[in-house]
Amino acid sequence: MLKFIPSKEIFYKFLSKRLETVDLDLNDITEILEKTLDVTYKRFKTIKNKYYQDGDNVILTTAHSSQMVLFLYELSRQAYLKSASNKEYQLIADKLYYLKISDTGANILYRIELPLKIFCDHPHSSVIGGATFSKKSSLNFSSNCNIGNNWNIYPNINGDLVMLPKSVLIGKVQIEGLVVLSAGCYIKDEGLIKNKLVFGRTPNLIFKDIKEEDKDKYSMFI
Repeated sequence: MLKFIPSKEIFYKFLSKRLETVDLDLNDITEILEKTLDVTYKRFKTIKNKYYQDGDNVILTTAHSSQMVLFLYELSRQAYLKSASNKEYQLIADKLYYLKISDTGANILYRIELPLKIFCDHPHSSVIGGATFSKKSSLNFSSNCNIGNNWNIYPNINGDLVMLPKSVLIGKVQIEGLVVLSAGCYIKDEGLIKNKLVFGRTPNLIFKDIKEEDKDKYSMFI
């Protein structure tokens, strides 16, 4: 079950106050909140970090900024999906998107379908742009990370991508297997990258194989 810390009552009270800053209230999100919490539970259940698990419970912490980035992303996405049948939800999606950015500077647009397995640690000032993620993929990113386009061509993520602080992935790139971008790494239009630890900046990248025994330390997922 989903365990609210410190309590469900305080979580909703805190959320209500935050919604007021973008001229929304709990009534505006009633129809999308249950689905959002369900996806959030399933997403957090895949994460092995101690702040997300407590025995048989999955934790949603009121003042945990990384958790709230993922929660607000999903809330804005559910509003966007509902806007297909009810146009009033487009404005709600935009307001929730803005709320997430104003909180942490983390920019994840609701039009992007992120995989279930996503984890972020101090995601401040990161921009996760219009890449394509397969359902089997996963994403682990930190502060000041950027996924984006080069001449309207975006990366395709079909594996497990780990982005350390200030790493960048843009343009025509295909991620397969486990790929770890070191801090400050900049990758543009490099084609297929599979099972590599990457250092440096395009066009002077350094690729290192990831040892089988080291793969688990890079994974934040069960």
